[in-house]
Amino acid sequence: MTDILQDMAGILAKIEDGDPQDLTQKELYLLLSRAVGEIDRLRRVNSDMGWRLNPDRMGGQFSEEEKNRSGWL
Repeated sequence: MTDILQDMAGILAKIEDGDPQDLTQKELYLLLSRAVGEIDRLRRVNSDMGWRLNPDRMGGQFSEEEKNRSGWL
């Protein structure tokens, strides 16, 4: 999979070098579709990372450091 940002830079260069009409609707659609997919993937990764780094403690889940600090064994 190629990097979406590289593809976008290529399209921007194409616009700057010539007529924006050179871009086809299909090129723009594919680029935007890939960008939307990448944004969705990054949102999921970010959300999952938040749960891994800061798990829900309401169910009694505590880290070993927290257990040791509180004196519970």
